[in-house]
Amino acid sequence: MSLTAIHGLGPVKIGSTVIGGVTDASVDLDTNLVGEPTSGEIYTRHQSIAGQKPGGKFTSNNIAQTLAVCASLGCSLDTYPLTIFAAKRSAGAPAAGAVHRQYVLRGGLLVPRQLTCEHQGDASLSYEAIVAYDGGNDPIVKTDNVSLPAGLTDLRYSLYTASIGGLSISDEWKSLTIDWGIEVQTQGGGSEIWDSKIWISKIEPTITLRGIEQTWFDSIPLLGAAATNATIVLRKRADGGTWAGSGDVTLTASGIVVPQQPLKASGDNPDESTLLLTVKYDGTNVPIRVS
Repeated sequence: MSLTAIHGLGPVKIGSTVIGGVTDASVDLDTNLVGEPTSGEIYTRHQSIAGQKPGGKFTSNNIAQTLAVCASLGCSLDTYPLTIFAAKRSAGAPAAGAVHRQYVLRGGLLVPRQLTCEHQGDASLSYEAIVAYDGGNDPIVKTDNVSLPAGLTDLRYSLYTASIGGLSISDEWKSLTIDWGIEVQTQGGGSEIWDSKIWISKIEPTITLRGIEQTWFDSIPLLGAAATNATIVLRKRADGGTWAGSGDVTLTASGIVVPQQPLKASGDNPDESTLLLTVKYDGTNVPIRVS
């Protein structure tokens, strides 16, 4: 049998919103196959699929677009189904016309997982879809011979400034990591293959900033400091230039900031320092607000 087609990375859609800047994507089944040798034999005679945990993942540099659709609390895949495209290749480029493949994940939750950015790098944001069975439809539906969606945009953002616990940060920081800390649980019964119930059990975000400025800890004591309405600004890049001048992304959160690692030294590199903000609920706002 000869190779019939090659497919590569394509865009994704959250509901009707086409997401660009996608750097990776996957559709996962996580199959639990049961079977074991019995009656003293060394071979397995009987195998069955006992369960699957269908889902999907993707990462995008277009963080403003994704967060505008699906932010701190995630979103319902019933309202905003996730579509992951596999782009058919033709001579190394996406083929023209309705020749591509799509996977639609419906039922369950789509949640942000981790936002990362390095000095002079592009911020990227990963998402995970956790699927729940609706009792009638397959949790993942594959369709062939579809067109790639129009209206694709590719926007980029990088480190700019932060204000946290009375400390202002600008050109001394080197990296940012935001873990959204969303814990999703699924449950089924009656030996159904796919779980049918899904819920968020807790949300405990953390924000980590790494830099090369030892004086951070003149402001943040060893036992930490309250960080009310801490802000992190990611600067929008200009296509064909440097900075766009507008359209920056601001993330706001409150909690306690501690000097997680006041000093990390290696060879002849500059000493590094790390701040950790553990986010709390203020009684009104979602833990991490996006503007």
